[in-house]
Amino acid sequence: MNPDPAIRVSAHSTGVNLPHLDSIEGAVQAGLSHTREAFGTGIAAMRDGARLFAEVAETAWGGSKLLHRLAMQHLGANVEAVLDAAEACVQARTASEVMTVQLDLVQLLMMRTSVQAGDLADLAARAAQHVVETIEAATVRLMRPGG
Repeated sequence: MNPDPAIRVSAHSTGVNLPHLDSIEGAVQAGLSHTREAFGTGIAAMRDGARLFAEVAETAWGGSKLLHRLAMQHLGANVEAVLDAAEACVQARTASEVMTVQLDLVQLLMMRTSVQAGDLADLAARAAQHVVETIEAATVRLMRPGG
């Protein structure tokens, strides 16, 4: 934005012969030009940074949703096994049959818990690795000239 020409004072408009005023004015104009350029570059970098941060956040959120979905699937399977065991206990004819059903349920849940914990740990590690890779790629893009 150029200043109002009616207000602008320069060596030419004062009518006074000041040889250094032209060089000072030129230096000030150059400084303003560099400042505007730096400000524009800074704003562009902030926009790029915000865009890349949003990409990383979206990646992390996607991993979180996958973990949640898997946890809910495991929970549903475990609740179904408990309900099946409860039904089997109701239909059992002796205390020994009830104890067998309960023992089978405990063994099933212990086995499932081990497998499910491994599934969740593997998925969490993959999701975390994906976030790290996204951050690395975003950093490279941000640091690239013209990025």
